[in-house]
Amino acid sequence: MTLKFGTFEQYQAKAPETIPLPPNYSEDGGETAVYWLSASGVLVNSHGLNIMIDPLLSILSDDPVIGETAEMLMIAPPIMATQVEKLDAVLYTHTDNDHLGPITAKELMNTGAQFHGTPYELS
Repeated sequence: MTLKFGTFEQYQAKAPETIPLPPNYSEDGGETAVYWLSASGVLVNSHGLNIMIDPLLSILSDDPVIGETAEMLMIAPPIMATQVEKLDAVLYTHTDNDHLGPITAKELMNTGAQFHGTPYELS
């Protein structure tokens, strides 16, 4: 028996186009909202408390799908790290390239957020 497979592109999962975060993404909307940040990242806004988990929100070039760790992203981030103004905490599950970007981490430090997770030294 011979199995015939299609091309990689035919079976590769494809994310929908990037949806920018709404202007009021960080405000208290009276509920909990969860936003996908591309790669492994999510933003949880629970009644105005904003927590990012594994954010990769910086790019290396003019191509918005080449992340800061030089890996391809499924979609461009819905917000760049330099645009984040209100953030309470950043959580890292581990320090793989698709979970922790040092450029993003340095930018998010400017928000005054608390950082939690795997020990990692930013130089």
